[in-house]
Amino acid sequence: MEKTPFFIIASIGNPGLRYAFTRHSVGHQFVSKLAKDLHLPAPTKKQNVTGGLVTIARNSFANVPESPNPQSFMLYQNLNFMNLSGDAFKRFWSTWIPKYRPESSWDTHLVVLHDELDLPIGDVKYRPSTRRTNGHNGLRSMANDLRFHWSDVSIGIGRPLHKEDVAKYVLSNFNNSEKTVLYRDAYPQVLDLVIQILSERSVDVKIP
Repeated sequence: MEKTPFFIIASIGNPGLRYAFTRHSVGHQFVSKLAKDLHLPAPTKKQNVTGGLVTIARNSFANVPESPNPQSFMLYQNLNFMNLSGDAFKRFWSTWIPKYRPESSWDTHLVVLHDELDLPIGDVKYRPSTRRTNGHNGLRSMANDLRFHWSDVSIGIGRPLHKEDVAKYVLSNFNNSEKTVLYRDAYPQVLDLVIQILSERSVDVKIP
């Protein structure tokens, strides 16, 4: 029997309003916008889901065109601080997945959105089925805590002029001109990528 894939489109960042609009949490910002553009409820806390805010789309692609068969996917915002991202995913995988994912019929794929200092604002890079961390604290935490591969969506935030300012920089908000570039250039690439993954039922795709 052919497996029906289940896709978890997730983000890592820092929790709470204090960090909601910082560069480090751009993945969370994009997942919130994905929910709107896919005509889904905003991610919220659910009693049976640990470590994150979620929205679950069952038997529907919302506005995803040309989907050959109905399938399920989830938007998931990791609620741990960035350097503890792996722990939340690990707890989620050990509780929700065994209980709500029938192993005999579903194939689960984790797609993770995160900030990337080594890409300029507006750029996006996609790596399917990887465990590469590229020095990123959130991905390093995932590599330490998880025993499987994930697909990586790196969203460029650029680097500060001085290396010593990195910690302060990632915890600062985007300015207005940066937001314009981010949502004009980067976000459409991410939306198209997610729609392509869901439509083709595969993480082995390329940014259009």
